Amino acid sequence: MAHYKLPIAALIALSILAIATATSYTTTIITTFNEAHEIEHQQQQRCRQQVQSQGRARLQSCERYLSRSRFGREDENPFEEQEQGLRQCCEELRNFEEQCQCEAIKQVAQRAQQQIRGQGIFGGRGESEEVYEKARELPRRCNLRMEQCTFRILFV
Repeated sequence: MAHYKLPIAALIALSILAIATATSYTTTIITTFNEAHEIEHQQQQRCRQQVQSQGRARLQSCERYLSRSRFGREDENPFEEQEQGLRQCCEELRNFEEQCQCEAIKQVAQRAQQQIRGQGIFGGRGESEEVYEKARELPRRCNLRMEQCTFRILFV
């Protein structure tokens, strides 16, 4: 009978050690996740502040590009203007840190929509959707490192 008590005690001790190790590993993962989430949140806040403080002056071409409708006056060449506006907008976006470029696109798209509503340019939902579509395409069209920004713009 004594022979069985020693292996059972060793088995219980190993089980306790395994559970303790697994628990500490899980705690480490949760702590690391929370720290990563906090760092990401701080980065978003920093980008938001950077774009708000410097963005209006540094993103004028982007705002014009996004708020200009595909349909220009007859005496304009809308395609050439759009392409030139896009090139200038891309340059403006590249002046921001890579991790802040999406935030810059989000904010300039919101301003462009406000400008459209404020000026009554065609006054419709279609123009707001057009702003969103053009903003969504900017990372790809500008060959920015991030391929897509996830953001939501309300259509009014």
